Amino acid sequence: MARSLSPLILSAMLAVSCVPAVQLSRDDAARLSTAPPIPVLHVRSAPPWVDCPNEEGQKVWEYPAGTATRDAGGGSFPVLLASGWVQRPFVPAGGIWESIQDQWTESLQTPPVDPARATASQFLSRARTTHLPLPLSETAEESRRLDAAALRSRFGDSPVLVVEAVRWVLVGCFFTYQPWFNVRATLFRPSTGEVLWRDKCGGTYPGAWPVPASRDELEAGGRWLYTRIIEERAASCATQLVASLAGAGRS
Repeated sequence: MARSLSPLILSAMLAVSCVPAVQLSRDDAARLSTAPPIPVLHVRSAPPWVDCPNEEGQKVWEYPAGTATRDAGGGSFPVLLASGWVQRPFVPAGGIWESIQDQWTESLQTPPVDPARATASQFLSRARTTHLPLPLSETAEESRRLDAAALRSRFGDSPVLVVEAVRWVLVGCFFTYQPWFNVRATLFRPSTGEVLWRDKCGGTYPGAWPVPASRDELEAGGRWLYTRIIEERAASCATQLVASLAGAGRS
C-alpha cells in the first residue's frame, strides 16, 4: 500500500537506513505501466567507514592486554600491542582504534566505483531483461545529495526512483577488510512525498564472501580486486531489487 508523507518527513526518512519496505500496489503499477519513463537517480555515497563486529578492534587496541603481535597486512609491519597503546611509525602515541583505522584505510575511503552508481547501473541493466510493471529511464543520473525541495521543483508529481547506499563499510578489526554495502531504492512522488515502492538489499555483515583482503591487496593492480568486489555486490543488490519490483503489484 502506498504511503503519503510530508516532504520534510520524506527527507528525514530517506536519510535513515532502518525504514520498512513498501510494496507497489496493483493500481499504481497499472497507472505507471503506461506513463513516461521514470527518472532514476543515484545519490553520491559517503566514504566507507571501518566496522569491526563486536568492537573487537577497540578491545584489543585500546585496553591493556599485555603484549601481542599482529600482521599489518601484506605480510609487512608487524604491530606491537603493549599496555593498551600502539607503537607504530604512522600512529601518533595514544591514538585510538578509530584513528589508527582511519589512517590505515585513507586510500580505501575513495573507492574506485561508487556503490550507489554501480547498483543503479546494474539495476537498469537487469530491468531491460526483466518484465517490470513500469518503465524506467535508460540511464541513471547522479545526485550529490537528496534535496526534497529540488526534487519537487524539478519533477513535481512525476514519480522518481532514487538509489542510495544506506550502509557502506569496510568490515574488519585489524588490517584486512571486506568491502560491504546495502542499497535502498525508493519510488516516490516528490510533490507529496508519497512512497509508491521501496526495498533494500539486506545483510548487515558479509559471510564468507568477499574474502578479507589487506589494503595493499585491494589497491594492487589498478585496484581490480576492490572494483570487482563492489561490482559483484552491486550486481547482487540489483538482482534483489529488480526481483522485488518485478513482483510488485501482482498479488
